Amino acid sequence: MKNKFLRFAISFFLLFLISPLSCSIKTKEQKAFGYDAEYFIGLQLLNEGNTKAAISKFSSCAKKGSSLCSLESKRLLCSLGTAKQREKACKKLLSENPDSRSLLSILRYYESVNDFKTIMEITENLEVNQDNNKLIKLRLETLFKAQSPKLIKETYDWFSELPISNEHYSFYRDSISKLESFSNDNPAELNPKEFAIYYRIQTYKRDYIFTFNNSERLLKYFEEKTLEPSAQLASDIGKSFLYGNSDVIPNAMYFSELAEKFKKTPMEFYFWFYAGRLFDKGSLYNTKTKNSFENAINCTNSVQLKDNAIWYLLNTSFTSDINLVLPLLQEYAALWNDPTYFDDFFDALSSAIFTTGDWQLFHQVFKTIENYASPSIVSQFAYLSARLIQTNHIKGPQDDMINCFKKAYTCNGSIYYQNLAKYQLIQNKVDIKSLDSEIKITTSSEPINYDAAILLEGYATFGFPEKIYKTWTSLDNKNIPQDKLIFLCEFLQKCGSYAEEDDYFTQSLRMAQKIEGKSKLKFPKNYEDLVEKYSKECEIDPTIIYSLIRSESFFDPDVSSVAGAIGLTQLMDFTANDIARKLKISEYSLTDPETNIQFGTYYLKTMISRLENDYLNGFFAYNAGITRVRRWLNTSILGFGKKSNMPSDLFLETLPYTETREYGRKLVSASVMYKTLYSENPEQDFEEIIKLLIEF
Repeated sequence: MKNKFLRFAISFFLLFLISPLSCSIKTKEQKAFGYDAEYFIGLQLLNEGNTKAAISKFSSCAKKGSSLCSLESKRLLCSLGTAKQREKACKKLLSENPDSRSLLSILRYYESVNDFKTIMEITENLEVNQDNNKLIKLRLETLFKAQSPKLIKETYDWFSELPISNEHYSFYRDSISKLESFSNDNPAELNPKEFAIYYRIQTYKRDYIFTFNNSERLLKYFEEKTLEPSAQLASDIGKSFLYGNSDVIPNAMYFSELAEKFKKTPMEFYFWFYAGRLFDKGSLYNTKTKNSFENAINCTNSVQLKDNAIWYLLNTSFTSDINLVLPLLQEYAALWNDPTYFDDFFDALSSAIFTTGDWQLFHQVFKTIENYASPSIVSQFAYLSARLIQTNHIKGPQDDMINCFKKAYTCNGSIYYQNLAKYQLIQNKVDIKSLDSEIKITTSSEPINYDAAILLEGYATFGFPEKIYKTWTSLDNKNIPQDKLIFLCEFLQKCGSYAEEDDYFTQSLRMAQKIEGKSKLKFPKNYEDLVEKYSKECEIDPTIIYSLIRSESFFDPDVSSVAGAIGLTQLMDFTANDIARKLKISEYSLTDPETNIQFGTYYLKTMISRLENDYLNGFFAYNAGITRVRRWLNTSILGFGKKSNMPSDLFLETLPYTETREYGRKLVSASVMYKTLYSENPEQDFEEIIKLLIEF
């Protein structure tokens, strides 16, 4: 491995070649970028400590540059120069109807000079929404410092209209909790608005015992109209009864009464919704559960709330009686707004049907949701319906099976099911090329953001790679021209090869997901020398190791999971210790790419070997542990006979862990993409990799 100093030197050299640091190259780039070049040159001057010259460049771009470069220049001018210069820049930007980020830059200046009056004037008519949380927090902090009598009212409005965010909580912790009325830690002495704020914070902290015991007090304020009905507080009250008390059926009946009492108010939905959840928790009131969720669906105009209630209605139905699902789908599939919201439900339903062996129900569900579910779910149910016909678990003609495979292949849904359907169609002598024209490449519905492309390309050209991804993620419209997106991804890839301290590989890969169609940038061969070396040592196709790393870490060597898995191949410490002992390695670091790839490759190969060289089962074991996989194999009879007769693609559907099912799909899909994208004979290699990974 090259040492860090050498990597830094090479990184600097790469950026020197790409960046216009010489006078002749700079002139060329100035011609290419016009007045926008002033912004980027200003950044270079700022890095060199030449603030005065930088201000001159930013001022020039602010006047004549394209919209985003001009805007970035104006924002920077609010923080540079003398107090008089900064105030002038802030006033000018304010006069141009600034967006929330620009407004935040302006307010930060006035905050730095303790001009509370101006902050309060500027923010007087702020709209309460999630996009403005940072601005509202800054306004309320100013009201707190100024000891304004408006503080509690405006804090209550903010807390009662929106879900609690990090901004809400930090403002409460650092400001509101220090007020005299809050500091004695006696909620009984709080006035109604203060108590409602305190109640929301305790719910956010999941102190459901307190909130349950104090819900009657809060409800009394609403009943007496001391406080106006609040959907957010109704939701908090629902959580308090659901998690803070075990008398679920009496509580469910009580919420049904509350829903009637607060009919046609913003609180009605949540009272019906939590009545349904409480009845469901009681397990004995299926009709009341259904009626409560249906009442919730019917009493709101919010498409998001409708989807949420429909989701719960569907989930509670199949956990109590799977035969209830079909009529509910027939009734509600046409009513939901966001099909992807239901993807996890349908994946769980698929697994449940495989567990019960009610194969005909599977095909009936597919026919019901074909025009309403997300493309991912349609491809899943189409493929599995075809496979169940193929294995004689569903009675149907050959044409029906072929049509289901065609649907799975052409609906542009799950890559996993699309690839398996393609393989099956090839085996059945179907002309794949004749179907390819039916596959529609997904394109963004947003207009092309040309000004963003100029800004991002400028960061690359003038040597500021660290700004590219951060800026791109902050954009409301990320739809830049495809050729510019490809250029930026390729640039970040090159930076990742040299700049060890930054996660440019991961940034490039994340941005590349917006590239239309198939692209090697979506499936890069980062750390190629290491992957090839250890794949050869372990006698495993390197395609699979690239897929493993991409799926586990997106090529981020420093990433760690909540569970404690570390590095590129996401190994746990105890697993790594066992591998190190077997490989006779005494000292190692899992954040070192070479060590992590060596250990991860060795471990995956071990799992595959111990499971009779079944690659898919090896993937499952890597994710969930070999003991669990062996137990699943031993218990997976499910109408297919013993495991030796059960196809591995269908065995995947029986796994009880959603995460493991999806893990298997991701690794198979990525392996197929790597194998075919880099192949000189993609069709042949496609069939070979499918045969290697899946036992039909």
